[in-house]
Amino acid sequence: MTPRPDQAEPVDVRLWRKVDRSGGPDSCWLWTDRQNVVGYGRMKVGSRTDGSMRGVLAHRLAYSFTYGDIPVGLDVLHQCDAPACCNPAHLRVGTHKDNMDDRGARGRTSRGFHSKGLWGQRAPAAKLTDGEVIEIERRVRAGERQQGIARDYGITRSNVGLIGQHKTWLHLWEDKEPRAARAGEAVPPIAEQRPL
Repeated sequence: MTPRPDQAEPVDVRLWRKVDRSGGPDSCWLWTDRQNVVGYGRMKVGSRTDGSMRGVLAHRLAYSFTYGDIPVGLDVLHQCDAPACCNPAHLRVGTHKDNMDDRGARGRTSRGFHSKGLWGQRAPAAKLTDGEVIEIERRVRAGERQQGIARDYGITRSNVGLIGQHKTWLHLWEDKEPRAARAGEAVPPIAEQRPL
């Protein structure tokens, strides 16, 4: 089997070909190819033939091609807070704790969002509105299948289950009743969830 032309190229050539550096040396150099669910660039390195093929994060490759090996146990951190950025000038190594401290200082954790009043539908990554969450919880209590509810809202069945158990969107639940009940609407008591 003949390798794809882009996989016959050296890894560093493939990496930089997929990075937009048009903004100049001080700008974010954004990864333009495949990304993981949180926006970090991904690419495959290695060979299928010898079983060494694996996915790697593009910013880690950019760092190692520029500065050398990443010390074992350290992460590559973004100073620019843009997960798709591969500009080595924006990257540094640090511990996982350093990374979590940076994330908290920039307000990118749920705790950081809460301190800024950004929870529920106001959180930057929210897929649902407060009203949709209350409706999901009502449907779970009514005994609807969680898989069907999940499909209707484009979320996972486990998220539906967590909403039904009041383990997420905590600002909506008080004394195990949705906020709508406190506003005077009639809400039936929570029924046991039906097993799938």
